[in-house]
Amino acid sequence: MATIRKRTWTNTDLSRTVTWQLNYRDGNGKRKRKQFDTKAEANSERIRIEGELAAGVTEPADAPITVEIGAKAYLRDFKKLTEPDEQGRIRRERSTLKQYDTHVRLHIVPYDVSKIQVQKLTGPDCMVYARALEEKLSIEMAKKVWATFGQILDFCSASGWMTSNPTAGISIRTDDHRPDIDDDDYFPTIEECHALWLAAGTYDTTGRAAAFVACLMFVGLRISELRGLRLKDLPTAGSNTPKIRVRQRADQWGKIGAVKSKKGKRDVPIGPDTVKAVKVWRLACPKGDAQLLFPNGAGNPENYSNLAQRLWLPLMRAAGLTVITLEPKDDSEDAELVPVERPKFSFHCLRHAAVSFWILAGAKPKQVMTWAGHASIQITYDTYGHLFDDADDGVDIMQRAARALEPKKA
Repeated sequence: MATIRKRTWTNTDLSRTVTWQLNYRDGNGKRKRKQFDTKAEANSERIRIEGELAAGVTEPADAPITVEIGAKAYLRDFKKLTEPDEQGRIRRERSTLKQYDTHVRLHIVPYDVSKIQVQKLTGPDCMVYARALEEKLSIEMAKKVWATFGQILDFCSASGWMTSNPTAGISIRTDDHRPDIDDDDYFPTIEECHALWLAAGTYDTTGRAAAFVACLMFVGLRISELRGLRLKDLPTAGSNTPKIRVRQRADQWGKIGAVKSKKGKRDVPIGPDTVKAVKVWRLACPKGDAQLLFPNGAGNPENYSNLAQRLWLPLMRAAGLTVITLEPKDDSEDAELVPVERPKFSFHCLRHAAVSFWILAGAKPKQVMTWAGHASIQITYDTYGHLFDDADDGVDIMQRAARALEPKKA
């Protein structure tokens, strides 16, 4: 704990001098002291130093905390949540830390706001930064970075480095209409889904491709949930209401863990096409201790890159759903542009397709929220509100959703 004491003495000309001395011990236990002309200056420095020591900084810097320094301290603090505690619990995902780190490196540090001292940061400074994000990034990415920026300032405020978070009342503005969508927000058309479903049915003899596409396009699983799907989470033979249980996920490092949120733990009803596809592939899938439906050859969680390069790209090519783009051959400034074949859309887009089919077949917002594992109904409306109609509830929604892919009769 840092302390402040008043020092007074008489000079040779009989004038009196008053100063305020700050005393503290750094993280190594070494005694330190600083002197200030006013008590307010000493107290401001005391708050800053105590905040740094609380955040784990061994030797507090003499320079005031900038947004960049505060952001890096926030990442160090958050990293502790991704490591096992004394009970072996991990409270936050490493993928979340990676996302925050990317936001800081690419979208906070390069901006002028990162050089401003947090205790001097104002609302207008934050407004300028927010408008810069709107101009440089997609609306969705800008909103994510702005949320991370707000969390960093909350951390700085809680650490005593600033009195309050000046981002209150400032937000990333959106258009009145639905914004342009990026790769993961693309909604595949019925014709594209139909082509992919047909290609998956003839892609291999084991049925892996068909089961893979069915779990994404009809069940709406996230790719991490699909990679963590267990055999025991599949419907039992002869079930009158077949469902797939979503209880765990595999992160990008192949570590099995809980689903993203409490609402992510769910049961999703499936139609006969999905039941058949999963049943066929289940007989041929590699066996392992983890008892996964889509493991690698050793029975462990399949690598994301392997799925993307060895299954998704060839399958999309077979369906006629790839595009050729010109991309730099390497990272050099004068790199040659070479043609690269890419899938027209990502795995995640089939989750959008699944929800679209549910809504097309008559599913209500509450059902969509439950089956998709959304944390709130607001997320459902924000993402899919433009698809909802006042259609009545119908029977066999999943079966009718699958029928949407059937070729139209001439």
